[in-house]
This record gives sequence, structure tokens and C-alpha cells, in this order.
Amino acid sequence: MAKKDDALNGSLGARLGAATDELNRKIREFEKVLTELGLGISVSLELDPIDPRVCLSFSKWTDSEWRLQIFDADVRERQLLQSVSRDQRLKAVAVFPSLVELLVSVADDEMARVNAASKTIDELMASLAERKS
Repeated sequence: MAKKDDALNGSLGARLGAATDELNRKIREFEKVLTELGLGISVSLELDPIDPRVCLSFSKWTDSEWRLQIFDADVRERQLLQSVSRDQRLKAVAVFPSLVELLVSVADDEMARVNAASKTIDELMASLAERKS
């Protein structure tokens, strides 16, 4: 019986490891796609509504590198999503759709602000041109 249990555990462990490796690869691909959007916008949301101290964010990790991160308010620490436990990575993947929705919403709001600022400058320039004449 012990031999059968060892074989089952080894096989199960290997399958779980392979599935986790595949999940990690897909997380890296998702992160790359977010980065390639080139929005330059940071967003953050609660990883678990029951524990609002832990957040998933997409923001600058270094001066030039945008990454998915986990922020734990208790320890005031940021970690790359790839570096946290499998359980936290699974929780993060579950909120990816909300993260994308938030990112699109913030980008739309930012675009409206930029367009409004441009319009303000156009109006001021027109007003100045009228006074000059």
C-alpha cells in the first residue's frame, strides 16, 4: 500500500507542479500584454474582499518596468505576483477581469481629462489671439 501511495503522491505532485508552471507562464503572458498596451497607468484592487489589506496592482516595479504585484498593508511590502504563493496567484487570477475593467475605465477617464485639458488650451489660445488683434 505504501508503494502505491508513493506513486500516487509523486504523480499528483508532478501534475500539480506542471499545472502551476503553466499557470505561471500564462500570468507572465498576461502581464506582458498589459505592459504592451503602453498606458502608463497604475491600478490596484483588493485581492479578497474579506481581507482588504492585500491588493493586486499593476504598476511600475522599477523606473521602466511595469509588473503585476501583490501589496500587503500589514507588512507594507510589495512582491511580484510571480513570487507569491500559489494560493495568492490563484486569487489574483480570479480578479484579473476586474483589473482589466478598472484599467480600461481609468484609461478612459484619463483620456477625457487629457482631451479636456487640450480643449482648455485651445480656448485660451483663441482668446489670446482675439485680444492680440
